[in-house]
Amino acid sequence: MNERKSFVLPFDHDNKAKPILKWAGGKSSILLELFEFFPKKFNRYYEPFLGGGAVFLSLNKNFKNEFINDMNKDIYTLYRIIQKNLMN
Repeated sequence: MNERKSFVLPFDHDNKAKPILKWAGGKSSILLELFEFFPKKFNRYYEPFLGGGAVFLSLNKNFKNEFINDMNKDIYTLYRIIQKNLMN
């Protein structure tokens, strides 16, 4: 069985980043509509289908923990490489 792992990506909460990928099904154009369904305040954020990361990257990071992941191994690998380079 192919085991998938998740990871926490260190993130500068004061710096708004933009998605590095244009992805089919990307949410950049509907962010305002999506945020109407989000609670006003929450402590944890889970993103099981990160893709280009438009939702995650546009959030006001007022939560204690964020967990990001994607089923696509290439996307997962890309963000792991970014994580490792940010930590070095």
